[in-house]
Amino acid sequence: MKKWLAWLGCVLFVFSANGFASGTLTELERSVKAVSPADGIVLWDEFTLKNSNLEAEQQAKVYYLYGQLYEKTRQLDLSIDSYDKGIELVRFLPITDVLIDSHLERSFAIQRSRGILFR
Repeated sequence: MKKWLAWLGCVLFVFSANGFASGTLTELERSVKAVSPADGIVLWDEFTLKNSNLEAEQQAKVYYLYGQLYEKTRQLDLSIDSYDKGIELVRFLPITDVLIDSHLERSFAIQRSRGILFR
């Protein structure tokens, strides 16, 4: 698994360095969905360490997906923090799906952390 992660990290770096950040983000989303939530977090960590060319909405999407993975691993405080970071990035931009989804998921994560909602 570690060799695969290292290989994926190198590929993502090359794509992002060539200006293909959006396509790279889509490919990474697919890769994250194919592994366990814990492994998905490791993949995101590799990606964000090597990629700084994302626009605000794309960065918010990364935080949204981090939030989703943290929820699946029951790390609700980290999940809420991730949603907050993404919301902060796009709150003054025109309304987007990622802004709405982040607000919704954040509210669900807060309710789960308080024991109000179970999923």
